[in-house]
Amino acid sequence: MRQLWKDWQLFAEETGEEHVPDAGGQEAEDFEALIRGRYKEAFDARVQRILDGRLKNLRQENARLRQDAELLLPEPYDSYYAHYLAAQMDAALGETDRYANEMQLANENQQEFAAWCRHTYLPRMDTKWRY
Repeated sequence: MRQLWKDWQLFAEETGEEHVPDAGGQEAEDFEALIRGRYKEAFDARVQRILDGRLKNLRQENARLRQDAELLLPEPYDSYYAHYLAAQMDAALGETDRYANEMQLANENQQEFAAWCRHTYLPRMDTKWRY
């Protein structure tokens, strides 16, 4: 509520509102009515601009990270990342059934990749092992 109040004060100063309600008394109760009343559209537009700016920054950061990222798993096995991240999000949200399903898919992708690695990169046959 404090952040909302600060945003209201900043909004009132920007729009040239002469009287900014105080934090106490009857005017504090009128605060919600003021926001929902005649200033709702302007307040909503301001909040939307703030959120759009933050979203734009996040999109730019994600695009930059995608360009810099080098995936270790090759193309047919890269779905492992999506399943693993989805499983971690489900675990954080407490959705155990969805977590188990996503983790099973991630583990299957990992096992397929491991089998591909074993077939593609065979060890040298002339290697002498010391025990």
